[in-house]
Amino acid sequence: MRVAALYDIHGNVPALHATLAELEVVKPDLIVIGGDMISGPIPVQTLEILFQLDTPVQFIRGNGDREVVLTFDGEAQALEMSDSVREITSWVAEQLSRSHRDFLSQLPLTYTLTRENDEDVLFCHAIPTNDEDIFTPLTSDAIVATYFEGTQQRTVICGHTHVQFERRLGELRILNAGSVGMPFADENVRKIPTAQEAMEFLEAVARKNRPSTY
Repeated sequence: MRVAALYDIHGNVPALHATLAELEVVKPDLIVIGGDMISGPIPVQTLEILFQLDTPVQFIRGNGDREVVLTFDGEAQALEMSDSVREITSWVAEQLSRSHRDFLSQLPLTYTLTRENDEDVLFCHAIPTNDEDIFTPLTSDAIVATYFEGTQQRTVICGHTHVQFERRLGELRILNAGSVGMPFADENVRKIPTAQEAMEFLEAVARKNRPSTY
């Protein structure tokens, strides 16, 4: 079974289109949307694209999705965030309809993929018990072990930090899927191959964002 894990799209429609074009070649059996879909310049169109996919899709919640719902509900004062993030979150919440809000509010924290004749895989946004805690390749094994204590699955897919990496902790394998819409690049991230293609991509992003007040 082929599964595509798309994490942290952050309302970046051109990047989402580029990723989905690659999936047309790969043809996954399932797409897991790993949270933080809409906290960015084109939130509504991002949701509409994901809702219209022909491939089966499983959504989970990210911290950004939860924060947008709380802001929509007038509870932003309960959130600890910088002024710039609060402004972005408020703007995104203003773009959403009630049905968008209701969809986001019911998203699960985790998703377990049950595979016949193979081990189950757990998908979460940050760690299995919450959508906020951060760990990196440099975080100590002792701290990471506390984050995954009690996890039954031996393979976990996460995101949140926008950097792809793999960690092993005993029999546990942790894969960070990185970010579709806001990647923090390192040596292993796929790059746009030529300067011309890079310019075309940036111009496409700019054109998409101009009509927005983001």
